[in-house]
Amino acid sequence: MQAVRLMPRLRIAVVQFAPKIGQVAANIATVNKLCRDIKPYSIDVLCLPEMSFTGYVFPNTLAISPFLEHPMTGPTSMWCAETARRLGCYVVAGYPELLAEDESRPFIDDEGTESVGANSATVYGPDGVHVEGYRKMNLFTTDQTWAKPGTGFTTFQLTFPYTPPGSKAPSLPPTILTVTLGICMDLNPHPPNLWDEYEVASHCQSTQSDILILLNAWLDSAMSRNPASKGIEIGEEDERDAMEPDWQTLRYWTARLRPLWDASSAASGSSSRTTCVVVCNRTGLENDQLFAGSSAIFRMKPGYPAKPHVLDVMGCREEGVSFWDTEIGLSS
Repeated sequence: MQAVRLMPRLRIAVVQFAPKIGQVAANIATVNKLCRDIKPYSIDVLCLPEMSFTGYVFPNTLAISPFLEHPMTGPTSMWCAETARRLGCYVVAGYPELLAEDESRPFIDDEGTESVGANSATVYGPDGVHVEGYRKMNLFTTDQTWAKPGTGFTTFQLTFPYTPPGSKAPSLPPTILTVTLGICMDLNPHPPNLWDEYEVASHCQSTQSDILILLNAWLDSAMSRNPASKGIEIGEEDERDAMEPDWQTLRYWTARLRPLWDASSAASGSSSRTTCVVVCNRTGLENDQLFAGSSAIFRMKPGYPAKPHVLDVMGCREEGVSFWDTEIGLSS
């Protein structure tokens, strides 16, 4: 048996809110208000949902084009860089990326849909420098009206110090953790839509990822039960309390990550690694689409008992910042 690898506790914060479509400045102001009490060096990672500041349900290329952002210089990237420097942490957020001129644009798919952007995520480090980017691979129906799919999952390493700058505690060697980044629909089966492929989970296993971060704009399970529903109003969409999670959605997320916690994975020897899964989802109603909220943190390890451990979860209509403190990367 290997010796236990001791790790510091990782401090993760997620912002769950209801962006207003096309109101970038107002959405940034909302998030600034939600984050105003976060003290510098009090967290290690700050996560925002998919297409954080633009909203999500754009009907076509024409509608989203004014809100496509240049990577590194767009509103989301500038906010992430500034916030990362101010808080001394990593910041991860989703945004609609404008395709570069040297890419094949416009990208026309088999159905003649013109793609002018990509549904992307960006990561900035505590020094305000860009660390990594990712493009959503498995596009939802809404994405298919304007976005070009990514070509592969992104896995990278982040360095976390044991002691923050200015601390009087003894300086210890930093910890390097392997992180995989995905966006919403990436969790669903990819074409040809075989359930047991478990694309994201299998990738985390093969790359020995310590952390999986999913930035979501995941629809409420009420929409799945009645996808043709229109004219939903907040307060009438179902009988759940705002602080009650969407448990059906949570069960689905964990089912799609089964290899990370199922006993058969341990029996096959594929991995015995503990994976921290962070899901940052948006909430609210947008163009008749209701979002599930229920951002959550899980600890998953193959073996017995064969179940994922839900460490904490937000309500389906809750808006705010949740702070999660957990051990990362323990293996035995």
